[in-house]
Amino acid sequence: MRSVDEGSPSSTAVSACPIAPRSFTPLAGRPLGRVRLCLASVAREQTRQDSWRAIEIIANTHNRRVESYLQRRRHRPWRNRGS
Repeated sequence: MRSVDEGSPSSTAVSACPIAPRSFTPLAGRPLGRVRLCLASVAREQTRQDSWRAIEIIANTHNRRVESYLQRRRHRPWRNRGS
């Protein structure tokens, strides 16, 4: 181990300062980008699922209306305008 001069203000300032200079990009900062990408993809996936669910609800409602219409026509043959 090398000894550090206790009286030197520069040696104590560097070791006591927990904040890194702005030009320094630690490796620990890189996974934060991955976390942000992961969160963005989770949000995107949730939006996609919500969109598909909305489409399914609209399609089911439409199909129910069509089925209801066809059943009404079956029970009223005099309304059938076919040949």
